[in-house]
Order: sequence, then C-alpha cells, then structure tokens
Amino acid sequence: MRPNVLSPLPRKGRMADTGQQTPTFKAPVTLLSYIFDLVCFLNSIFDLGREVKTGAGFQRRVVCNVAEDVISVDIVDLDNGITNVLVSGRMDVQGALAVDKKFSTIADEKKKVVIDLSQVTFLASLGIRTLIMSCKTLASKGGDMVLLNPQPNVEKVLRTSGVDTVIQIVRDMNAATAIFSK
Repeated sequence: MRPNVLSPLPRKGRMADTGQQTPTFKAPVTLLSYIFDLVCFLNSIFDLGREVKTGAGFQRRVVCNVAEDVISVDIVDLDNGITNVLVSGRMDVQGALAVDKKFSTIADEKKKVVIDLSQVTFLASLGIRTLIMSCKTLASKGGDMVLLNPQPNVEKVLRTSGVDTVIQIVRDMNAATAIFSK
C-alpha cells in the first residue's frame, strides 16, 4: 500500500507499511527567528532613550508614543497648516506595524505632512510601505508628503528603493515649507 503523500506524517511511532521508527518532528527554528530574538534582547539591554527636539515656531503636542522599545512618533501642528511627524527609533517590521495605523490616520486627517526621519536609525521594507501608503492616501485627497533629513543609511535605502521618485526628500524645514507653498 502506497502512503498518501498529502496526509501529514505521524509524529512518533511506527510507519504502518515498513515497520520503521518514524522520526519525531520539531517545529523548525530559522536563522531569522534567532536574529529577531537577539535584536530584541540587545534592544532591551542597550536602550539609550530618545530625545525629542522641537525648533522655533513648533507647538509640541505628543499624540502617539507607540511601542516605546522600538519606535516613537511625535506629532506637531505648525502655524502654517503643516503637520510635522517626528519619528524616532527603528522602522523595522515591529516598528512599522506599530505606527502603520497612526500614519494612516494622519494621512486621512491632514493635507500637508512632513515626516522627520532624522532620528530613524533603520528602515525596512515594511517601513517603506507605511510611508508609500500614507503618501498615496494624501495624494488621493489633494495632499502631499515630504521626508525631512533622513540619516545617511536611511536615505540610501530610500533612494535605492526609488521612494525619492514618489516622495520628495529635503534637508531642512524651510525647503519642506517651500514645497507646500507651490
């Protein structure tokens, strides 16, 4: 009798046809899960804290501080109708998932959004997706988004992935304000 290929293998015991001992199966542990555990462990040990910097003309209003161990978001409404979103931390899988809903809410409610990436230390593909989806939502209702002063490694990821062709990247707030006044 030929065994059914689609049926699951028995966990332990003897195979019916051959009389051989069936190996015990354990859940596969991948290298990625080891790396993720290591990163979480190191992040918990070396949490250095984050500073939130606000410049002249800003009215600081903390709206969201999600997944504190990974990422934080401070939202500042400027006098000229521009919303400055200061993101601090890592926009890896966990960080991007933590801020995704907040970014979609901002995109639904605002028209002119500056995403300050100066304190983002890492950007993964899911973080790029969060930025692109927010930009598309803003554009569909006549709004715009600008990325402000990303760190060199984050800027390299943005330019390599082509995000700079969809969302403008600027070095200072004056350049961002100029884009919105066009």
